[in-house]
Amino acid sequence: MLSAYREVGIGRVMGLIQEGANGDGALESLAADARAVGCSLA
Repeated sequence: MLSAYREVGIGRVMGLIQEGANGDGALESLAADARAVGCSLA
């Protein structure tokens, strides 16, 4: 989904990662997926 957003020119995406309340694994996974499709994180 992140790569599709990037392809249509969306520059910023915000979301709530509910699994993040239970540990950092979900956030680390999202960060890895974002970087894999060429997105940068701020």
